[in-house]
Amino acid sequence: MCIRDRYNGYFFSFFQANGALGLLMASCIQLETDNVQFLFIILSAICACGVAIISFGIPNVDNVSLEELAEASTESTSRRLFRDADLDGTGKLTRAEWVAKFGSEEGFDAADANKDGYIQEQEFVKANDEVGFCAQLLGTLRFGLTQPKLYLYIPIMLYNGMSLTFMFSDYGRYLVAEALGHKKVGFVMSFFYACNLVATILAGKALIRRSLLITLASICHIIFFVGVLLLRPWMLDSGGSVFANSSGNNEYSRYALDNGKNGGDWQHYGNDAPSSVWVLTFLFALIFALGDAVWESQIPAVLGGYFPTGKENSLQAANYKMWQSLGFALMFGIDTFFPDVASGEDHKTNEPKPYHNINDLFFVKVLLLLGGLVVSIVCIWYAHTSMPGGNLNTEENDVAPETEKLHSVVDQK
Repeated sequence: MCIRDRYNGYFFSFFQANGALGLLMASCIQLETDNVQFLFIILSAICACGVAIISFGIPNVDNVSLEELAEASTESTSRRLFRDADLDGTGKLTRAEWVAKFGSEEGFDAADANKDGYIQEQEFVKANDEVGFCAQLLGTLRFGLTQPKLYLYIPIMLYNGMSLTFMFSDYGRYLVAEALGHKKVGFVMSFFYACNLVATILAGKALIRRSLLITLASICHIIFFVGVLLLRPWMLDSGGSVFANSSGNNEYSRYALDNGKNGGDWQHYGNDAPSSVWVLTFLFALIFALGDAVWESQIPAVLGGYFPTGKENSLQAANYKMWQSLGFALMFGIDTFFPDVASGEDHKTNEPKPYHNINDLFFVKVLLLLGGLVVSIVCIWYAHTSMPGGNLNTEENDVAPETEKLHSVVDQK
């Protein structure tokens, strides 16, 4: 379990490092110029360097076609599944053995080509290779919705995607930009990634129990959302209520995207942000990063412990990314399907509203995410305390002794 935690910690920290450095560089460029084309030229040059390194800097390997690679991967997975189910090593699977391994008779008759009541390895591999894309997609979805130790984690997968969307979109656009100015958003997000990088590595060290780690992450995100909800009007110097503009009042933020007179450019109203607003903006980013580091690294580690090998491991990983991506889409979809209350423009008349683009839907999203977080915590707690093999701090499928020995030798070196 410790090895899996450490691997996930280091793996996801690479993504956070790229985000921190990239945003820092882009923000420094934007401070000097408003020319977005110049920024894209720089990014294109970096991309070209990456392509060159991949094309010419990686040592040559055996030339294998994509078709051969895909066929080898599918066959090895199918054979591994068959051998896992073939406990007595006879090279045959009976209907009872099939049901014991896969939970139902579905698929047995298709693999039993000779209709003799059992299947051999080649028959099983052939039947699995002929499964179409739609059938595989439905099988992935069915696995996620029928495995208790997986579907109880669907809420936290959705929440993870939705909360990250909120951080990258709404927090930056409707709090940082309107409190400090739109050119400061990149610096705050770079700071978020840097904190996430350190927190992800520490989370992978398994310094404390995983259940306590998840509890602390939940507390961090609750503090973040409650703090943002209550303090946002003061941070924007809008003089408004917590539910900004929900009643259509004229509430001005310190910085605003003026849809009327100035062609959609950012305008500065009132005084500069005091140091307390700067500190609080970065502090909120830190608090969110501490919680998100756990969701990004430890939830995949938990699910990998529940389903450590074979096709089940592939299915749980596919479900994790699928539900997380759906969370991203749902959060962006709120603005798409409710544009009238998401921006400072009346989409019926195409005329600017009488206030400066303070998002009506901001507090709705905060309350939605708080509710999703509570549901996620309850589901994780239930799996941890009531599901067989669901304990967060132990795993039934420990790493094999020879693997542990190999890692200890590597660590010593």
